[in-house]
Amino acid sequence: MSVDERQAAILDITSGRGADIILESAGVLNAFDEGLAMLAKNGTYVVQGLYSGQGTVTLDPFRLNNRAQRIIGSLGGNPEDIYGTVVLASRFHESMGFADLVTHRFPLQDLRSAILAMKDGAVIKPVVQPSAGA
Repeated sequence: MSVDERQAAILDITSGRGADIILESAGVLNAFDEGLAMLAKNGTYVVQGLYSGQGTVTLDPFRLNNRAQRIIGSLGGNPEDIYGTVVLASRFHESMGFADLVTHRFPLQDLRSAILAMKDGAVIKPVVQPSAGA
């Protein structure tokens, strides 16, 4: 799905408003602009995927201000937040299809392969399983 198709889908789902909350978790710099373009008036954008590397994006502060949008950086949370996330995930994992988000699984001894596959864009959301293949 292209950027334009994703943006059109969000606008269609939200009757043209855009998303109230966007969680950027991809870790790809281009995802920042894409997510911001989908954000509704009074929306909140949480950046949690861009935790390494460097880069810059063009940001229109007038649009941000005039649409009363918020951008929140998040490099993790406190233990209570992590616990709450685990509780929610365990409660809703089946109905929300969380397992379907994982695209590949790697044993620990293939960690380098997992990292290279992500870098190349061949793998989107891998899980490294320390006990697999031992």
